[in-house]
Amino acid sequence: MTMTRNIDSRIQTLKSLRSFAGLGERDLSSIVRYGEHTVYRKQRNISYQSDQVDRVILVLGGRFSRLKYRADESCMILGKGGAGDWVGLTEFLVSCPYLYDAIAEEQTEALVYSAGAFHELIQSTELKDRLLRYLAKSVYLLHTQIEINSPYLRLVQHIMANCRQVDSGEVALMATQDEIAKAIGTTRETVNRYLQ
Repeated sequence: MTMTRNIDSRIQTLKSLRSFAGLGERDLSSIVRYGEHTVYRKQRNISYQSDQVDRVILVLGGRFSRLKYRADESCMILGKGGAGDWVGLTEFLVSCPYLYDAIAEEQTEALVYSAGAFHELIQSTELKDRLLRYLAKSVYLLHTQIEINSPYLRLVQHIMANCRQVDSGEVALMATQDEIAKAIGTTRETVNRYLQ
């Protein structure tokens, strides 16, 4: 009886999420049955950047951060996620490693799908349509995030925030190109190119 109650509760959770609204009972039931219910404690990794994708995760509740680590050991926040978001979906579909660390900001409840279970799950045409819309939205948000995090915009913001008026009345930024590059998470060459 408890198992049935848990399944019904998770189906109700899915129905409350905009991305699953209007999805048929059969598909909702499949989503719950194929996934293994998992709870991630606060500050636990849901995925690790560069690990080969071995599962796809659907977040039912809680919040997580997407962190992208760069080769220069700096880190960029790609945004936050929550109920209704997928982790590893894109990577699974193109057979590549996880693109970012997903870290629970609070206790986060999820359904975790093995490769076989996820393949079974996406046999539904209606669910494929929902996943396609989710991926399209993700691409749109990614492009927005890239624009926000471009080195040029970070450079402009850094200069505006750190310029000081000097004795002559002029405005100056007292820093080397290396210092600016470290402050905005890019290379000295990039800073030099944009300053030119």
